[in-house]
Amino acid sequence: MDAAELDVLDQLQGRDLPLAIMAGLFPDAARAKRSIGAMIRAGEIVLLENSGAIVPDWRWDEIEREPAAWLAASQFLLRLTDIGAKRA
Repeated sequence: MDAAELDVLDQLQGRDLPLAIMAGLFPDAARAKRSIGAMIRAGEIVLLENSGAIVPDWRWDEIEREPAAWLAASQFLLRLTDIGAKRA
């Protein structure tokens, strides 16, 4: 786990934050997509719609592949899970 991933976990302690803001902690979009996807698959964080509904893991793959969806990242939030909290 690199420093940006640890920073994401640290920032998410106690509150949900927009995906776009968390992605900005990485040096580039490719690294953000790769790392955030890995943390979602590892169960450290979950992706939420603005309504608070959890986005299914399979949908992350769709969002990650579609540039328009990634650019609309402000419609999504990230939440720390118990697994992620143990790593933070």
